[in-house]
Amino acid sequence: MLLITGGSAQLRQEILEDRVDGILYGVATADTVPTLNAPGSPPAMLINRRGPAEGSSVIVDDQAGVAVGTRYLISIGHRWIAHIAGPQNVDTAQRRRRGYINAMAEAGLDIPDGYVAESSFNEVGGATAAAGLLQLTPRPTALVAANAVAAVGAMAAVRSQGLSVPEDISVVALHDIPQAAYLNPPLTTVRMPLAELGSRSVDMILMMINGAHVGHVVVATPPELIVRGSAAPPR
Repeated sequence: MLLITGGSAQLRQEILEDRVDGILYGVATADTVPTLNAPGSPPAMLINRRGPAEGSSVIVDDQAGVAVGTRYLISIGHRWIAHIAGPQNVDTAQRRRRGYINAMAEAGLDIPDGYVAESSFNEVGGATAAAGLLQLTPRPTALVAANAVAAVGAMAAVRSQGLSVPEDISVVALHDIPQAAYLNPPLTTVRMPLAELGSRSVDMILMMINGAHVGHVVVATPPELIVRGSAAPPR
């Protein structure tokens, strides 16, 4: 049986009735990470969240993904690159932020105060973060967003200040979404192996159901840069 639910009461009832053999958790924040594999409970693991050391998880390499996007901006000449980070109580956002910081450090580039703006993973968060970043001195010439939805809001914020993408501000985002190719300009993204993340998660939980120990797994497929029209060399 496959059970997909956001209701913890229903999930507990299914477990109590011994109708669940394994659980895949797609939790949101550090505060909601469950206690994994407690005695008497079915095998459980986190999907795209890294939890306690003693737990189990399957993730894509978010840190490498944001590093790929940041390095691309550096390669086309940008030096003042700011990061629209996700909420820092989310494991994926923490790893993405590290990818940006590491890529800037590798290139010997400073990160001015305020160049990392925490936001929610939605259009409003991206727009709010970008609006603040564009007021900084020096003003960034490029933004690397922690996800594509936040980048949509960021692009709107750039236009609202009378600036253009990519002529004035380049934008690159982690994760590719179907809408990215149809934006104006189309959004440059870093595509992550999400389908493989799902299939590996199922493989791992089946192994756990059959008695195997599974720790923390990182999907090996590397991030893929998808170059579109939202990034160009700085003026």
